[in-house]
Amino acid sequence: MQTISVVMAMFLFMANIGLSLIQTHIEKENKLYNIRTVLAYEIYNNKKSIELIYKVRNIREYPTDDGEDTEEHPIYLDKYAKIKLSFLSSIDDKVFKIYNDKIDILSPDEVSLIMDYYSTLTNLKNRISETTLTLNKKITKKQVDYAEYELNDVYMRIFELSDKLTSRYENYTPKSSVDDLPCESLLCMENR
Repeated sequence: MQTISVVMAMFLFMANIGLSLIQTHIEKENKLYNIRTVLAYEIYNNKKSIELIYKVRNIREYPTDDGEDTEEHPIYLDKYAKIKLSFLSSIDDKVFKIYNDKIDILSPDEVSLIMDYYSTLTNLKNRISETTLTLNKKITKKQVDYAEYELNDVYMRIFELSDKLTSRYENYTPKSSVDDLPCESLLCMENR
């Protein structure tokens, strides 16, 4: 009887350890999923602004004769620059600041990519502030070209990083389509 009770106690002890390990693993997976989800949403929302600026790159004061974009830069420091810079400055890093101390549970390459993204994002925001101040001064064409080059260099870096991260986190962001919209929406009424 004592042997059975000892074996039973050992079995319950091992089962308890096993359940504890499973519960710890599930909690870690939930934390990973939650952190990836909140970061993915912030990166996804930032990407909308970043892509919009790229899509309107041909809207500029002096377009080419054929209307095609032959330049490499998506942001030109012309009369439309302040509007584009103002819109681009809406990119955000609030979620990252909240979860910054919790990202250490992610894989090292993931942390590296996220840190690179947010470092570049901070650099872009600083560059936008500097460029806005520069536009308010009387400066030479060479200074304008240099400021434009530096801004676009950082912008293209954040553009590439946001593509990488949104691809990596595509399972954590919303999937939207016209079919998902209710029939009261304008898009649904147009398709009738």
